[in-house]
Amino acid sequence: MHIKSIELSNVRGVRHLRADELPETGVIVIHGGNEAGKSTVLEALKIVLTQPHNSSAQRSRGTFAHHGAGWLAPVDVDEAPEITLQMAVGDYEFKIFKRFKKSKAAELTIYKPRRESYTGAQAEARLEEILEEAVEMNLLDSLFMHQGEEDAALQAAGLKTLEQALQHATGLDSDSAEEDDSELGARVQAEYLRYFTKSRQTPTKEYAEAIGRVEDAEEALADAQDAVNNLQSRIDEVERAQKTLSDAKARIPEAEEDLATKTTAAQAAAEVQKKLEVAQLDYQRAKEDLDRAQQDLTRRDELDTELEKAQKLETKFATEHAQAEQSAKEEAQSVAAAKDKLAAARKARDTARLDVQEAKRQLGVAKDWEKRSSLQDKVAQLDKLHQVVVKKRAAAASRGPVVVTDAHVTEAEKAANELELAQHKRDTAAAKLLLTATEPTAVGVDGQEITVLADAETTVALADGTTIEIGNVTAQFVQAAGIKVDWNEKVDSAQQVFDSLMDQLGTKDLEDVRSRRDNHRAVEEELTRAQAELRSALGGEDLEELRAVLQALDEKFAADSGDCAQVSVEDATTALAAAEEELSAADAAFDRAQISVEALSDNQAQLKRAEVAQKLRGAEDAVARARELINRADAEASREALAQAVEDAREAYQEHKSAVAERQAEVKAANPEVASKLRDGAAAALKSIQETIQDAERKLLSNQSYIDQAEGAEEELAIAENELEAAENQLHNVTRRAEAVAYLAEVLDRHRTAAREKYAAPFAAKLSQFAQVVFGSDVSFNLNEHLEVESRTRAGATVELGDLSGGAKEQLSLLTRFAIASLVADPDGTKAAGGTAESVPIVIDDALGSTDSYRLDLMATLFHDVGKASQVIVLTCMPERYERIPGRVSLDIETLKS
Repeated sequence: MHIKSIELSNVRGVRHLRADELPETGVIVIHGGNEAGKSTVLEALKIVLTQPHNSSAQRSRGTFAHHGAGWLAPVDVDEAPEITLQMAVGDYEFKIFKRFKKSKAAELTIYKPRRESYTGAQAEARLEEILEEAVEMNLLDSLFMHQGEEDAALQAAGLKTLEQALQHATGLDSDSAEEDDSELGARVQAEYLRYFTKSRQTPTKEYAEAIGRVEDAEEALADAQDAVNNLQSRIDEVERAQKTLSDAKARIPEAEEDLATKTTAAQAAAEVQKKLEVAQLDYQRAKEDLDRAQQDLTRRDELDTELEKAQKLETKFATEHAQAEQSAKEEAQSVAAAKDKLAAARKARDTARLDVQEAKRQLGVAKDWEKRSSLQDKVAQLDKLHQVVVKKRAAAASRGPVVVTDAHVTEAEKAANELELAQHKRDTAAAKLLLTATEPTAVGVDGQEITVLADAETTVALADGTTIEIGNVTAQFVQAAGIKVDWNEKVDSAQQVFDSLMDQLGTKDLEDVRSRRDNHRAVEEELTRAQAELRSALGGEDLEELRAVLQALDEKFAADSGDCAQVSVEDATTALAAAEEELSAADAAFDRAQISVEALSDNQAQLKRAEVAQKLRGAEDAVARARELINRADAEASREALAQAVEDAREAYQEHKSAVAERQAEVKAANPEVASKLRDGAAAALKSIQETIQDAERKLLSNQSYIDQAEGAEEELAIAENELEAAENQLHNVTRRAEAVAYLAEVLDRHRTAAREKYAAPFAAKLSQFAQVVFGSDVSFNLNEHLEVESRTRAGATVELGDLSGGAKEQLSLLTRFAIASLVADPDGTKAAGGTAESVPIVIDDALGSTDSYRLDLMATLFHDVGKASQVIVLTCMPERYERIPGRVSLDIETLKS
């Protein structure tokens, strides 16, 4: 089985794609970027083979397809998705076309073994017949691997095609085994399903009904027994309620008398508590009156203290104010004298500054005069060097339009060498004519006369058309037709190249080229040397700027009288130093005078006098305020009156304090809290007895009603016991039959498992054969009854499948599919020798993303091996993972879409 071509139109994000003439075997890599449509190709393959054209489901429910036909709808246009697939399956070769969504259609064209055509539902039905006859869809589903579904634990068991291949490889006659087992197995299975589900976990049908009847009977018996037990319990409870009611009524009079006594005692105690509270209020008011009288007396004493303090401060500040007045007068006199000294120092400093400015001007003029003299010499020297550069530039400009360089010489030497080589090859390859003569003889060669000397050989190179004249005889050389190379043409071509180059350079020959190159180089070097000398003399300065500076100095001194030029730089420097020294001394004297003025100008004595005057006024005001407050207080109450009020309040306080103590003793003796609690306890006891009476009466009523309704419970219990016994007998009989058929089914399963283990060996061997390439020769696998990998053993270490790395899992997933495909395609290894086993394609959507580069190389060898017998299609965005697979076919999905 293999895919010959596939074409998609308006499928998801793919507007159009066509891949045809796909090879029957080998590895086909279809590559492209993310979201380019690679996974869409895989889904389209599965949908066109399994989903009806008139379906609109988003998700398929059957085997093989992950998505339904509704998933195919394009994302950017309102067009109908179309899929065309051409395949070879078994003896059939066909093309299936399906259009979904709008104008739905299905067309099936069969080319082999005979021509057939179908449309619509007939096409769907015939396609399903071909696939069921030629290929197992479960097997094809396991070999179509989606991106992100690298399930290493692929169940190989249950794939009928693989099991047949394994049975064939181990020599088991599957047909006869199935015939022997089919009738008995069917009867056992039918009988087993009478009692158990397929999973052999849950009873069903007759067995479950028998168990259910026993459970129902047991539940009914328990209910009947509960009813009888409950009836007896109700009778006992009635007797207890009657006794409780009688006892409670007898206790009522005593409880009522106790409550009345406790209530009278609690009321008397509460009266005592109220008297204590009134006494405490009187005591609190007396205490507050005493506190206020003491505070009034304290405030009156504080006024006398404040007056005394204010009078002391007034005397102190008056003395300080007299002293401050004298200090302020002395300070004013010192400030006037210091200001006179500061004015004299400022005048001396200004004079010294003018002297310094004049000295600096004199020094600047002297420096400019000296600089002018230096510039005149320097500019004269630079002008000479500049003239040399001008002359060398003129010489360089006179060399002509073409300046011959080393590159020109190299090019000319190359052309001359090629010409010489062509001439040499022509002379070497050309036929030669040897002429000898007994005496010197003139001979014509191509119209030119040469002399053949006596006793010497003269060689004449022969080319096609060479003409030789000896006396009256003319001979012409004609080259044979088999000679391919015309060396004369090559020599002429090389000569033309050389002559053309000489014309471009304006030279005669190679020596002339070299001579001009040397002359031009000498001129260039002289110009470079002159320019370097000029740059060195300038020292980074600009000649034009130097000339401008010199001109400015000339104009300056032309405008001056010339007297300044009589002072040398040295004398001007000395005069400036003296003037600066005098200025420094004047600055120092000025600073000292200014500091003296600033020290006195802050008017400390004046400020001190004002500060003391302010304090004196404040003290005087404080004395006046204190006297006024004392006078005001005496007008309200004298100090003696305040003292007497304190004594009166203290006496009242002591009286109320004694009264509170007496009341507290009375409350302690009466203990109102305990009396109240005793009253509450007596009331609670009476209420409890009353509630007990009410509860007993309710129980009597409810239980008596139940007893009246529960007649016949004993008879119902006997009936339930009989029904349980009958149900248990029936269950016993059904259980014996169910256990017997379960044992028979277990025996048959055990024999089938033994047979499966025998033919599982080739699968394990093939899987290990592939795995040894990737994991090493010491690798083995533990397979369960479903031929599913459970763990890997390598170098003596066993690792569960779930604990393997992501890379190892995806590698093992591919190896399992390789083993299945190889065994199906060639179960006993005869295909290479001319066997006829049917191969199945493997389609892989972007695998090996977690595999390192070394194992990628190893996996490439396995891809190549599997591709020898099967068609392997890889859809990937990383084609470099598969570039080491020999003979692979690489297809760019963008090219397929164009």
